[in-house]
Amino acid sequence: MSAAGIPQARPGPSGQAGAAPREWRMHVGAHKTGTTHFQALLSAARPAVAETGGTVMLRDELRPHAGAARRRPGGWRAARHRMQLRLRHERGLRAAAAPARRVYGSEEDILGLTQDLLAERFYPDLSALDLLRRAAGADTLSLYVSIRSYDTLVVSAFFEILKAFPDARARWETGVARLLAGGGGWPELLARIERCVPGAQVHFWRQEEYSADPGRIVAAFLGIDLPGLPEIDRPRRTRAPALSALPEVDALDPGLPVAERIARVREIYARHPARGAPAMLAQADASSLAARYERDVALLRGRYTELGAP
Repeated sequence: MSAAGIPQARPGPSGQAGAAPREWRMHVGAHKTGTTHFQALLSAARPAVAETGGTVMLRDELRPHAGAARRRPGGWRAARHRMQLRLRHERGLRAAAAPARRVYGSEEDILGLTQDLLAERFYPDLSALDLLRRAAGADTLSLYVSIRSYDTLVVSAFFEILKAFPDARARWETGVARLLAGGGGWPELLARIERCVPGAQVHFWRQEEYSADPGRIVAAFLGIDLPGLPEIDRPRRTRAPALSALPEVDALDPGLPVAERIARVREIYARHPARGAPAMLAQADASSLAARYERDVALLRGRYTELGAP
């Protein structure tokens, strides 16, 4: 750790141009924790990263690999085809990274999809992490997970999946009930990530700290000073609308094609901008989830490195 509180690069087998990268720092999510804004700032930091011999890989470079790496149901023929795809994407990812001394990436779909935040546990299928393990090697890989307070996370996730899923309300009720009962949560997720990629270093940061000072988190993630990082507005398309949008969304035909439903819901959201976070939860439930988050953050701090800690 440097004097500025920025983690320094770990020594690796080679720092020569054209050799395998000596370090991979991969931010893998979670969804609804400021990932779109974080990726925009990483993109803006590409020139500064290049000067240090590093490279930045974002959605265009990583999402096709992440989708191909995730498990799919099927028999042995499907399994063989998946393995061939995985090997091809592993080689492609390694080749894209090879010229760099260090690789920095961010892609939340490596963990799963937004609806997985309302499943029986966060991101039930972590199989895409194996792609990073195989491409990078666990001894050169650091994984970063951004987290958020449960009471605001579930609301944001609900409005996001409502765009595509007519049954979003049922998913919301199941996800909230599971968290209130003590199931799932961030410590359980990070522990599973650690088991999936043994040997990799696991870090986290809180969306609340990122929102207060994005540049500090980005600089800590990259391990370099970024005095000229621009200010970038938060994306509007990912914001939750006011509760007044719900009756209009509920009135949509549940049989609409997904692409048409998404377009229609976005139009409705645009007509109902929120002034602050929508109050979807009962106050007692919101307080319970917020308190659980504070307890879980304390557990994480006892095991993992937190970027942006006060």
